[in-house]
Amino acid sequence: MRVRLALGLGVTASLAGLLALAQQTPPSRNVGDYVIVGLARVSLGSGVHVLSGNVGVNAAGSGPRRGLPGSPGTLFVSHDGTFDLGQGAAPVADTVRLSNHVTVGDVYANSFSAGPGTSFHSPHVPFELLGSGRTLFAAPPELPLFTCAGSAFGAFVLPDGPTRLAPGAYGSLFAKRDADVELAPGTYRFESIKLGTRATLVAAGPVTVNVCGDLRLSNAVRIGFTNERSARDFVLNVAGTRVAFGHGNDVTAVVRAPNAQLRLGTLVRLRGQFIANAVSSGPRVEITCDTGSAHCARVTTTTIPRSSTTTTTPPASSTTLPRVTANIAEICGNCLDDDHDGLTDFEDPACCSDRQLFPMTVDVGRIRPHGPRSLLRLKSLLAAEGLSDVNPLRQDVFLQIRADGGHEVFCAKVPAGRFVVKRPGVFRFRDPGHSVGSARGLDRLAVRIARNGVVRFRALARNAAFTSPRNGQLSVTVSFRNALEAEAGNRCATTRSLRTDRRGALRTP
Repeated sequence: MRVRLALGLGVTASLAGLLALAQQTPPSRNVGDYVIVGLARVSLGSGVHVLSGNVGVNAAGSGPRRGLPGSPGTLFVSHDGTFDLGQGAAPVADTVRLSNHVTVGDVYANSFSAGPGTSFHSPHVPFELLGSGRTLFAAPPELPLFTCAGSAFGAFVLPDGPTRLAPGAYGSLFAKRDADVELAPGTYRFESIKLGTRATLVAAGPVTVNVCGDLRLSNAVRIGFTNERSARDFVLNVAGTRVAFGHGNDVTAVVRAPNAQLRLGTLVRLRGQFIANAVSSGPRVEITCDTGSAHCARVTTTTIPRSSTTTTTPPASSTTLPRVTANIAEICGNCLDDDHDGLTDFEDPACCSDRQLFPMTVDVGRIRPHGPRSLLRLKSLLAAEGLSDVNPLRQDVFLQIRADGGHEVFCAKVPAGRFVVKRPGVFRFRDPGHSVGSARGLDRLAVRIARNGVVRFRALARNAAFTSPRNGQLSVTVSFRNALEAEAGNRCATTRSLRTDRRGALRTP
């Protein structure tokens, strides 16, 4: 009888395992469902935030370094990265490697490893690679055909200030620092493109830009539109072997560069789709899919206004870049005012409605500016009741400081899993070496949940990355968010009772 029972239990377990495998959904083979595609490999830096769309690697793993970061067939995500499952963001590759404290939902991989503190749906989902070439997609993304014969206009340099170009074939384009280039709707061809620091390349309507050589962007470059349009209306086809984005770039476009290595700097913001042979990024890159696919959340673009005067070069006519505001939804947890209503993240009712918001009492508040940084010390009562269900082991914790009627002064995120439990109900974060970039210089942060439901909060930063306004009113918001759940699960506490002195310092009480 014991043998029969054991055998029966074994068969039941096997059937349950087979049923679970049968219920697993294979990854999408539609390229339009992906915000980033590396034909060979993808490596994403620390603190990357994929808001929508899959990130995929087309090739299978191979070679002696198979499975290591930077090797063929491997998708590597560095520490503290986040994929928003609710918006259809998932890593897909033959080999997926997640570093410490990465938060994702489903993982599609034939070989998978995860570091300490990583959150993901277990088990990962293996899938079949297609054809004799063993690839994710049946047909890899390719460039459309375009000619790279000589143009009527040779290489040219655009000075700072606005310039308008008409469709046509050009030589190499070099836009100097602070240059504003507006493209009329149509098709363009350039030998290569290099944009200087703070330059903009904007379109007044749908454009296709074919680049025979490389595309290089310096720091703080912006590519997008003069009015609200989908990213897929700005297509950049690059035939060269190098596409480089500098620090702080904001790019709204569909970029196809299957021969190139795409390198992304720090604090880059991408909307659209980005395809390259290999993709690597610096820290804190924000990526949103906008391809028209139902799998990708729809995104409208941010207008890029600049000067009210123009400079013309042949073939061009003068124009004024209009100021148009974007009509987009607030994205919670990216420390940006996406809908331009003056409220960022959890200050916005879209991320924390009245029923999710609790009044905060600040017991001790200290801000002492020194140059571009400040000492920050906070001790507060987040809520006397109603907030005891928060869990920093599963929820990211945000600290926001805003000047009343002004801009966001400070926005820091401590990822879920970075906390340790010293005793029941006490969650502590320590980062004296400032290895967590999203924490913006916070040295310590603690959340204490008492048995009676009282929730208290402490934060200390000796060199926080902000300066406070002089003689100004400040609001402070502390928020809890699980990236794998709907925004209805967010919990927030806020106060607007703090005021700085003539030096920008704060002392309460």
